[in-house]
Amino acid sequence: MGESFRSATSFFTNFINAVIDEKSFNNIKNYIDNAKKDPKAEIWVGGKCDKKEGYFVQPTIIEAKKPDYVTMCEEIFGPVLTVYIYPANSFEKAL
Repeated sequence: MGESFRSATSFFTNFINAVIDEKSFNNIKNYIDNAKKDPKAEIWVGGKCDKKEGYFVQPTIIEAKKPDYVTMCEEIFGPVLTVYIYPANSFEKAL
């Protein structure tokens, strides 16, 4: 997973710009900061936020340990993706 992510982010044609304003930045950063501290979540990649020059949020992938984790249930209007890995033996239930 790590190598393919690095490859995808190495293309200079992929441009990630800042989020729209400080309110959005703070909201997204709050989700990321909470995921960093929560044992029910794990940051796979990204997670850095910087507002020194614009409101930049690094593309971030969060693994949720439970399917009802907050970032699985609420929309985040920023470069944040949440993944939950369903058990293989519950494929039909997951569908």
